[in-house]
Amino acid sequence: MTDRFASSDPNLPSCVDTKEWCGGNFDGLITQLPYIADMGFDSIWVTPPVKQVEWRDDYNGTGYHGYWAQEFTEIDEHLGGPEGLLRLSEAVHELDMLFMVDVVANHVGPVHGGEDVGKFKGVLGKEGGEQYNTLGRGEGESMDEYIKGTPGPPNAMTDAGEECWPYYDFEEGKCDRNIVEKGWFGDLADLNQTNVDVRSYLLDWIRWMKESFSVDGFRLDTALYVPLDFLDEFQEAAGVYIVGEVVTYNFTLHSEYQQHLSGVLNFPVTEKLGSVFNGNMSDLQALVSESRGAGYVDRNLLGIFVDNHDGDRFLRKVGGDVGLLKNALAFVMLSEGVPIVYYGTENPEVAGNEDSRVGMWEFGYDSDTEVGELLKAMNGARKEFGLG
Repeated sequence: MTDRFASSDPNLPSCVDTKEWCGGNFDGLITQLPYIADMGFDSIWVTPPVKQVEWRDDYNGTGYHGYWAQEFTEIDEHLGGPEGLLRLSEAVHELDMLFMVDVVANHVGPVHGGEDVGKFKGVLGKEGGEQYNTLGRGEGESMDEYIKGTPGPPNAMTDAGEECWPYYDFEEGKCDRNIVEKGWFGDLADLNQTNVDVRSYLLDWIRWMKESFSVDGFRLDTALYVPLDFLDEFQEAAGVYIVGEVVTYNFTLHSEYQQHLSGVLNFPVTEKLGSVFNGNMSDLQALVSESRGAGYVDRNLLGIFVDNHDGDRFLRKVGGDVGLLKNALAFVMLSEGVPIVYYGTENPEVAGNEDSRVGMWEFGYDSDTEVGELLKAMNGARKEFGLG
């Protein structure tokens, strides 16, 4: 998480339990690339760098995390702008590492009325709102009336079915796929990929991102909420590895998305690791067996992890037991798939913090810990035995 990992400003204030911008940036990350490389990692994934909305959301604060785009073709100046992102890409490649960028093609930032629509530029700011999905919009109803009215835009998290959120399943009677794909993610306006202008805008943008910043791969946020036919075009336009965020426990549904993207984040397995390693290990065997029979195109391209920015860190889930964290990490590092380690996992003060998005600089960059030494050993073993 770029805003929370490192900064070029040595005098940053505390960054704990806040929804404000904290000051992390690309140049700060560059200074810590050797720290990451010394643990044996050969790639980094940064949260979305595009320009975020300048207004606040009543509950969720600012767009410091990167998932609230205002304009896709600009790079946010909070993080260092396009020049800073290019410096980061060049620095990553100078260390013979790969550069992965998080992107969102499902939605933009929070929209609470027609006045917010007008704050976007170009295709995204059209007054009529045809660039966004507007299920249930009445004939002659303005975009402002639709957004502010009752019931307003369908919510993919609450209106697609009681059994949907957060681990979706499109089996009969469980989830309405139409609402999942065309409803809004909370108050985040849902992009209408069937609109020719929106489709072209997103496809041109992902080509530009890849070529302008020498991106080696993308992580696609909220991929489950995007129509499959658009995912096909998006993958082709990117021309590099894409790992999609597909949050479901259903292996059949999960594997379907690898028909359209290079890879998917392995939520059916990884979201249960906390309970498995704190309980019955036979459950892990059952998970792996079910995964192997699910019909994935290539299980080696699934992203596997113990925790991420969207929930409690693993160490908190297991009551601070570092031994359980080490066991889970060993499984992740030596399993089929692409292992992903969230920033600060090597530092128990960060990994055990109640705030899963805490400012890393407050606790220091120390990999000479039990977990840090394990990660170095696991990365070394992966390279020695050709695991990636």
